[in-house]
Amino acid sequence: MEHPDSESPLPPVLSHSELALWAEKAAPFLIGARIQRVFVPEWPAHPESFFKKLWALDLDSPRGPMQLVVSLMNPATGVFLVRGRPLKVASVATRSGFDLVLHKELSSKKIISLKSVPFDRILQIGFNGPEPSLLELHLIPARPRGLWIGPGSGLIPAPPRDPSTFANRNIPHRPEKAEDPELHGQQWVAALRAGAESLARKRIESGIRSKLATIEDRMRSLEEQLKRSLEEPDWSTFAVLLQSQLHEHPEPFDGHYLLKDWASDSQVRIKADPGLDPKSQMDRWYQLAKRKKRRTEESQTRLQELETERNRCLERLERQDFAPTSHPSPVLPKKEEKRILGFGGRHYRSGEGYPILVGRNRAENLELTFKIARGNDVWLHVRGRPSAHVAVLLPPGKTASLDTLIDAAQLCLLHSGGKDWGKTEVDYTYRKYVKKIKNSQEVSYSQSKSLNVRVEEERIRTITSRSD
Repeated sequence: MEHPDSESPLPPVLSHSELALWAEKAAPFLIGARIQRVFVPEWPAHPESFFKKLWALDLDSPRGPMQLVVSLMNPATGVFLVRGRPLKVASVATRSGFDLVLHKELSSKKIISLKSVPFDRILQIGFNGPEPSLLELHLIPARPRGLWIGPGSGLIPAPPRDPSTFANRNIPHRPEKAEDPELHGQQWVAALRAGAESLARKRIESGIRSKLATIEDRMRSLEEQLKRSLEEPDWSTFAVLLQSQLHEHPEPFDGHYLLKDWASDSQVRIKADPGLDPKSQMDRWYQLAKRKKRRTEESQTRLQELETERNRCLERLERQDFAPTSHPSPVLPKKEEKRILGFGGRHYRSGEGYPILVGRNRAENLELTFKIARGNDVWLHVRGRPSAHVAVLLPPGKTASLDTLIDAAQLCLLHSGGKDWGKTEVDYTYRKYVKKIKNSQEVSYSQSKSLNVRVEEERIRTITSRSD
């Protein structure tokens, strides 16, 4: 088990003599108990909602319902008991082949024996049946493992260890850690909860640092882009000069126009595009002037937004503000969450926790649609108008709810300039039905449905509050 900081209490891991004492004290609780099921318990504070290599047995024991929890995490190995049914099933947990086998083999069986192997941290739990079986738990922190020793397994129980191997070793024996199984269980639960919260804080800190690095990389790229835009010639002035002298039918000389600059009363030598007549050359320079202005403004706006996000990250790091928030937890696999961090467009989350990404210019639209989004992600576009591209990223086998689709449609409308359009149709389809038009920067899509929505400021505020 990972313990990111020294404030998290360590679970009470037992030495071999302490394990023997615990088995002696826990036997009255466990002998005769019937197993209802084997499951992976949920720990809500954990970033993934469960600990790997930790599973539990629901028991109907002579002393009432109980749960026996087994941890084979390195170095937090152990077993503990809790009264009642406080631990719930982690619905998102992955099941190992071992605990699936145990669930099949142990359901409805009774515990008939409980003992530790002398001079070793190995616990053996025996079960009834036509041929008795044994669950052997090796609780050695460096190499924990569980063995199912049943008919046909070909395995034999571990023999007692030679006591001489412990000569001259200072092995602790702290009876207070093991003589009360209920207190021992409470200490384990408290330590696991604290560990889950600590791990969540560490993940949040790591996420903030990763986001900060991505922001700074993006800012450097935008600063270079802005520098290149500002270094472009003054296309607007070129176009104005040429327009003022079109009536003279100027012709390029040696690949350049020689135009009179009325402000300085001098001639300006401007490179001409071969194959363009003066009118087409003027139009071309006006287009380049518009492009320069658009690129400059977009870069400056995005740099301001990124600077705000960067300062927010730095403030959280300075304040050590790593407490989990009420925002929806990420629901994509970890590698997918990392993949989308580098996207320069807007990031939101639906109420279900699904990422909703929005492109705000042609480059971001194409990047989102053809590099970030996957085949079964939901893709949105305002019908019949130039539009931001929006994608709802989904885990394999999942679909977006109507509420998530409406969130995404409103964001699509908002970032397409449709705040005041009133009710507008927004199309949605799967990303796999979106194609790039050959020799063009445009896309086409098929098999779409539509939502008739308008931008609702209250809903947008709610969506925005989920984005970090």
